[in-house]
Amino acid sequence: MSSIVLIGAGAILLLIGVGLGLWWGSHRRQQEAHKVTELEKELDDYRSQVTDHFRQTAEQFTAIGKEYRKLYEHMASGAAVLCDTGQLGGRLSFPSAETLPKEVTTTALEGDKGEAVPPADFVPQESGEEPESELPTLEAEPSDEELRHTEALEEILTEHELARDLEEPAKTFH
Repeated sequence: MSSIVLIGAGAILLLIGVGLGLWWGSHRRQQEAHKVTELEKELDDYRSQVTDHFRQTAEQFTAIGKEYRKLYEHMASGAAVLCDTGQLGGRLSFPSAETLPKEVTTTALEGDKGEAVPPADFVPQESGEEPESELPTLEAEPSDEELRHTEALEEILTEHELARDLEEPAKTFH
C-alpha cells in the first residue's frame, strides 16, 4: 500500500471520528439540558410546596391567636361579672380588649400580585438592611405577671364553683 492511501484512509477515519464525537457531544448536551430543565422544575415545585406550607402555618397561627383572644375576653368578662374584685385585692387586673393586638388577616401574607411575601423578621443573607414588609407586626405577648393573674383568676373561679356546689344542695328532678 502506498503512503498516499494510508494517509487518505487515516484522514477519512479521522473525519468520521470527529463527526461521531461532535454528534455524541451534542446528544449528551441535549440530555444534560433536559436534565437541568427537569431539576429546575423540581426546584420550583419544592419552593411552591414550602410557600404553601408556611402560608398554611401562618393561617393556623392566626386561628390559634383568634381562639386565644376569645378565651381571654371570655375570662376577663367572666371575672368582671362573677368575681368581687374588692375582696381579691386587685388580682384581677385584665387589660381592656382594646389593648390586645389587632387580628392579623391571612391576606397580608400575599403581596399585591399574589406572590409570596417573606416573614416580617426575614433578613436576606446578602444584605444587612432591614426588609420592607407588608406584614403587620404583632404586639408583645402577655407578660409573666399578666399570665400569673390569669392563672390566679382560674384558681379563684374553680374555688368559687366548688364553694357554690357545696352551699347549694344537689337538686334532683323526678
